[in-house]
Amino acid sequence: MSGHTHPVGPSGRIALATAQAAIAAVMADALARGAAVVIVVAAPSGDPIAMARMDGVPPLAVESALRKCRTVAMTWGSTESFAAALRRDLDSEPEFFHGMHHIGPLMTIGGGVPVVIEGALVGVVAVSGASTADDIALAELGAATVAAGGR
Repeated sequence: MSGHTHPVGPSGRIALATAQAAIAAVMADALARGAAVVIVVAAPSGDPIAMARMDGVPPLAVESALRKCRTVAMTWGSTESFAAALRRDLDSEPEFFHGMHHIGPLMTIGGGVPVVIEGALVGVVAVSGASTADDIALAELGAATVAAGGR
């Protein structure tokens, strides 16, 4: 493979610098909230582009954030909306609700959000380690930062 260069990839994908800018924005907001979190910015497949684990955050939060990325990649929606859809089906199809918890790395806790630009899923931002409300707000901030091009 010597001499071969890999293409940068299709346009509309999240650049590393943009992912790092989103992480910096989320970290600053988390610190202002008095929270410590894991932040993952991922490709549409759910594969991480960049990740940060703030001091004092347990390893379980890393796994949770990675699973949130995979869930968004597989469902094309936020982990919060996926959880809500499953709860709506609990009474009518409890086997579906319980079965979905055993499919791969799915996560039904808010804090994973899609990054959509011009109608296309271009990536995922996931946050874990704080309250669910803070995880969601921080992930949405990260997604907005990515969508704005890292500004």
